[in-house]
Amino acid sequence: MTYQTMSRVTDDDAAAQALAKIFPETGVYHVPDIRVEEAKLMTLMRRGPMAEVAFVKEGHDPQSPVMFIKGYVHYFVLAMMRMFMLVKATPGLKHFSCRVKLTASVGLVAATFELTDTIWGNHAIGYHVAVGLYILLECVVAGLVLAKFTMTPVAVPAGA
Repeated sequence: MTYQTMSRVTDDDAAAQALAKIFPETGVYHVPDIRVEEAKLMTLMRRGPMAEVAFVKEGHDPQSPVMFIKGYVHYFVLAMMRMFMLVKATPGLKHFSCRVKLTASVGLVAATFELTDTIWGNHAIGYHVAVGLYILLECVVAGLVLAKFTMTPVAVPAGA
């Protein structure tokens, strides 16, 4: 869904060659560079164009097992953080739905925070709305799973 919100260049090869000439190495760049003298920066920003570019000069394999491992480790760490949060909040969250609502609320905060770049970075809103919805959905699903794992077993009276 996020790809549908992105703009396209007319010639990928020409764009890649132009970027390789302009940007000296892998990194994140602002055009104009935000560290130039303030008056010049204001003039350049008002005139445009402006860009924020995450540039990888050497490219990478999009199906690299290392990338997937890093991604899974990242999601595992996020799941453990949410699990820790739910365990600590257990005394106040007696019901399954309360635990799901808490993790969904965390997702809503993160999804709303995703919109920051539309204000301060002048990014197109569609992409960040799509990413925000993904974050919210991921947190709801994680909440459903983690709420089940953090439920306190109910003691059954002897002889029942």
